[in-house]
Amino acid sequence: MERIKGRKPRHSENQRLERIQAENINRTRVRLGREDGDVWKTIQEESPDGILLGYDQQFDETQCRERFPNIQILRAEPYAPEHFKSSKFSS
Repeated sequence: MERIKGRKPRHSENQRLERIQAENINRTRVRLGREDGDVWKTIQEESPDGILLGYDQQFDETQCRERFPNIQILRAEPYAPEHFKSSKFSS
């Protein structure tokens, strides 16, 4: 995460994972990525029907569509990002 945003995240990967899992969204699987950071191998391993990205999440959608043409890629709409953006939450 530090290599992407240029700073350490406030919440650990496990804290973020637990927060998402606590939402109990039906038919959804949430997991951490691979130690080597290869997102394409993670997608290949999971073989999802779709991927939901955060509205501000950096991700190469074009390359994903080329590699996995049958996966639907959705991007979430921001909901009051000035208030609810995760980087604004205190520890």
